[in-house]
Amino acid sequence: MTIALLRPSPVGNAIRVFITPPQKAERWKVMRRMDEAFRDENDPDAVCIYDGCDEKTFLDTHFLTNGKTYFYRLFCKAGETWMVDDTKSAVPECTFTSGGEDPQLILRDRLDYGLAELLKRRQLHHPHGKIPVLTAPPTFDGTTFPVVVVQFTSGASAEYGVGDFLGESLDEDDDEWEIDEGWLSQVQLTVVAWSLNADERIRLRRAIEYLLIANMSVLDASGISQISLQQSDHEDYQSYAVPMYQSVSTISCLAPRYVGHREDRIRHVNLQIKGV
Repeated sequence: MTIALLRPSPVGNAIRVFITPPQKAERWKVMRRMDEAFRDENDPDAVCIYDGCDEKTFLDTHFLTNGKTYFYRLFCKAGETWMVDDTKSAVPECTFTSGGEDPQLILRDRLDYGLAELLKRRQLHHPHGKIPVLTAPPTFDGTTFPVVVVQFTSGASAEYGVGDFLGESLDEDDDEWEIDEGWLSQVQLTVVAWSLNADERIRLRRAIEYLLIANMSVLDASGISQISLQQSDHEDYQSYAVPMYQSVSTISCLAPRYVGHREDRIRHVNLQIKGV
């Protein structure tokens, strides 16, 4: 019998425990301490992680602190006798990394670059020589129009891989697997072009559409797919001192959202064949 493996969870403050109790075991306990001074299966200074006869792998989340060493010991009961295994230790750590490009930031940057080029071509105009591309609506006072705003409207998990896996690769240098888990998120962005001129609004609306089309390969390279666009024009004659003309572009897409972690490469597997 043994504690086969202690695997810290990438999220931190958790350790997954794998045990292999003997066939004759009728019950087993896994105890945890901050040192190796276990007394017995009823140690009052230890935390009982598991007490039963069914589970052979379980997640320990009982008040673990990242960076501290925890010791585990397996006790197995056969008849009236408790058998004791060697002590194993592990250190919980938060090691996951977040991944997936943010569609709002990518689109904001790509529109910023594209509008700057259209200004150079004199297809658009701005008194200051640059059309601001913001991520929140502008205030009227102190703002020189036109202005383009890229806002995040909504996001929801939409598509999942088998077991929530989105990809994996082997790092030959470190001899570790890099594993990504997550989903494809259905994201909706709202791009609003603000202008004081109705004809300029038309040019901005067309520019946003063409720039989106031109950037399809850039978005695809970032994992953003299934892009759709819907546009509409609006006017506001009451909220401001002058008429405000807006073109609203609603953009929907799928974007990857995942966390990555590393696992040791499996070199061998032990098999135990029970009675045939």
